[in-house]
Amino acid sequence: AVHIEDRQVSRICRETAATTRTRKLPLVRHCPFFVVDEIRISDHYSDRTDGGSFHLISVVRGEIDLITDLGVERLRQGMTCCIPAVFGAYRCAATGEPAHVLRVRQQSLK
Repeated sequence: AVHIEDRQVSRICRETAATTRTRKLPLVRHCPFFVVDEIRISDHYSDRTDGGSFHLISVVRGEIDLITDLGVERLRQGMTCCIPAVFGAYRCAATGEPAHVLRVRQQSLK
């Protein structure tokens, strides 16, 4: 579990300006086990797993369509999806208002 109380701490990135483009904000960078990014999606965000780690996608605001070669799955606020490490390419698309998602993956052991 990750409990973040103060986003003004220098070790935790925070938004500095209002913008309407899709962007990724690293939330937890100094954990030896996981990388947590907040992705603010205004239109779409493309990503892929590379066999090294799963991606855990949690919608914290709005809703998205998770688009893969297998089809489309709608994820609403509060829903989470685990994308297997060997899955490959996927895309998240906001279905109206901009959406905020958390993407959690294992830290690279390199």
